[in-house]
Amino acid sequence: MKAKECVAVATMLALGLGDSATEVAAAPQIINQCQTLSEPGAYVLGKNLAVSGSGRGGFDCLLLGDDFITVDLNGFTITGSGGKGSGIKLSTDFGGAGRGFEIRSWTIVNFARGIDLRVLGGSPGQNRLERMRIEGNSDIGVVMTGNAIVKDSIFARNGICPILAGCPPRTTNGDGLKVGSNSVVTGNTSTGNAGHGIAVGLGTVIGNTATGNGGSGLEVGGGSTVVNNTADGNAVGLSIGCPTSIIGNTAINNSTNLLQQGAGCNLVDNIAP
Repeated sequence: MKAKECVAVATMLALGLGDSATEVAAAPQIINQCQTLSEPGAYVLGKNLAVSGSGRGGFDCLLLGDDFITVDLNGFTITGSGGKGSGIKLSTDFGGAGRGFEIRSWTIVNFARGIDLRVLGGSPGQNRLERMRIEGNSDIGVVMTGNAIVKDSIFARNGICPILAGCPPRTTNGDGLKVGSNSVVTGNTSTGNAGHGIAVGLGTVIGNTATGNGGSGLEVGGGSTVVNNTADGNAVGLSIGCPTSIIGNTAINNSTNLLQQGAGCNLVDNIAP
């Protein structure tokens, strides 16, 4: 093949004009009811969703059946019933490894567990949560095994029963957010949760605000980087495993402002009287 012909074929492939070019990604599938999402791909809510509390699915709303699923709430709300079930969780016949999930753009409220992506035996993670509001879930706000990127989200009043009639007994610490090791958690607010505001196995934790939580505002494992966070009015402001770099944080008005677990933490320019 001549040089000009080679260039022409390469250009066609790059632009998606050749027969062997990758097909354009399919448009997101619109969701208008609670259901199982059994195939990898993108899904977007077309309206607010609420569980029925009976029939197929019961108190759970969206069940993920495989890896690499993106759910865009599209500004809508998923509402639970009686502080039971999960807003988003893995299906009972989940066939994946627990990776490649992305959930974004608005509210999950009034379940037992807002988002529950726990995988028995652990998972590689590689999941992402962004611009979410997780509020008033009676057991825990969000729990994910493996690493995750969590940013620009709100976790409020989780681990507390939101209804007068009462909720099932809590099975967790009642945290707002709990993620595994090697996670990146930035720009979030966690307030009024029964347990920790934000709990991270280890990772990079930057620019979060935690107020009025029953446990630690931030609970972070050793080997982490904790920078420019604010913790105010929690039982413990910052509970940090060492060695960790703890830089430019503010922890005030907590019963204990800064708790270092172990030795070797590097503290620079923190306000934690």
